[in-house]
Amino acid sequence: MYLKPEERWALLALACVAILACALLFLRGCGKAPQVEVVSSEEDLEAIPEPQPEEETLVVHVAGAVHEPGVYVMPGGSRAWDALEAAGGPTPEGAAHALNLAEPLEDGQRLYVPTREELERGEIAPLGQPSLVNLNRAGRQALETLPGIGPALAQRIIDDRKANGPFKSVDDLARVSGIGPKTVERLRHLVTVR
Repeated sequence: MYLKPEERWALLALACVAILACALLFLRGCGKAPQVEVVSSEEDLEAIPEPQPEEETLVVHVAGAVHEPGVYVMPGGSRAWDALEAAGGPTPEGAAHALNLAEPLEDGQRLYVPTREELERGEIAPLGQPSLVNLNRAGRQALETLPGIGPALAQRIIDDRKANGPFKSVDDLARVSGIGPKTVERLRHLVTVR
């Protein structure tokens, strides 16, 4: 079929209008364009609110004698009590009093609620007795509670376990740069690898 030049131009114009209409419909469906505010004075400039950083979140594993054990995403600044509530609270045999429920949570922390029976058998250290810091799970803040471990050494411990895998024994702590045999012996009764 042969088209005259005028018919070709008319067909081309119609195709352009159709493409433009489709593009407008697509853009309309993608959401509204952000509003742009024109600042015309210093007063307007001072009235613009500061951008807020995204709220920090913590991922916490709640286990043991709770109604709904599992992994929970908690807002930054949450306490052990908040995580316990998120997990449905302690079961009737749970001994939540063995925990420091006011303790601030850390990202990646495991919160274990023991049973009364576990406490009686001495399997879990009750509140008031020092609990062991797990070298394979502790965050920087928990590691810094150990004598002689400051921010730099705590970070080296974390970096080492990421690079070389978990510590199999407390003696493996000596593989961390800056930790010698004396430090290992000083920490032996304060840490665990389980």
